[in-house]
Amino acid sequence: MDFYDTYVRNAFVQENVFLSAPAEEQALPAFESSRPVLPQPFWEGHATTIECYWKTWELAFKNLRRPMAGSGFIANYIDTAFNDHLFMWDSAFIVLFARYGQRAFNFQRTLDNLYARQHPDGFICREIREADGQDRFHRFDPASTGPNILPWAEWEYFLNLGDADRLARVFPVLVAYHQWLRTYRT
Repeated sequence: MDFYDTYVRNAFVQENVFLSAPAEEQALPAFESSRPVLPQPFWEGHATTIECYWKTWELAFKNLRRPMAGSGFIANYIDTAFNDHLFMWDSAFIVLFARYGQRAFNFQRTLDNLYARQHPDGFICREIREADGQDRFHRFDPASTGPNILPWAEWEYFLNLGDADRLARVFPVLVAYHQWLRTYRT
């Protein structure tokens, strides 16, 4: 079946390096071997709070995933463990927490999978199936996206780690997405 191509192409999408990046082939780290490089809390008299902290990291590591063949995903990622979909907002929030575990796993690359699925007009769906990389919503569905929190997640990562190279790579993606939102959601 043929469909009309209704995209108004965004020039910034042509600069999106994630669209043509190869899938990562790196093994996932285990929690126990990663624990020594995670931030080590200390708080006398609050052992149960410390136990909860470590349980949070343990759960995070249990939800690390590799890209599935045919998904178009390019990076190992943390799954928010809801329904076998990658969620934009949940991913942004989890990478804000997980940036402190950067020495153990590059959690920020979770967002690379969203960037790798950007449409020619700049749209990025808020929910993408992990198995095949298909959008959960059509780009003009009012539920297809929401507040633009990706720049916030990237900026906080930059403030924390000073990774100017990453900021330069994500900038065109984020500009194109911003322009799509401005054109179609305002």
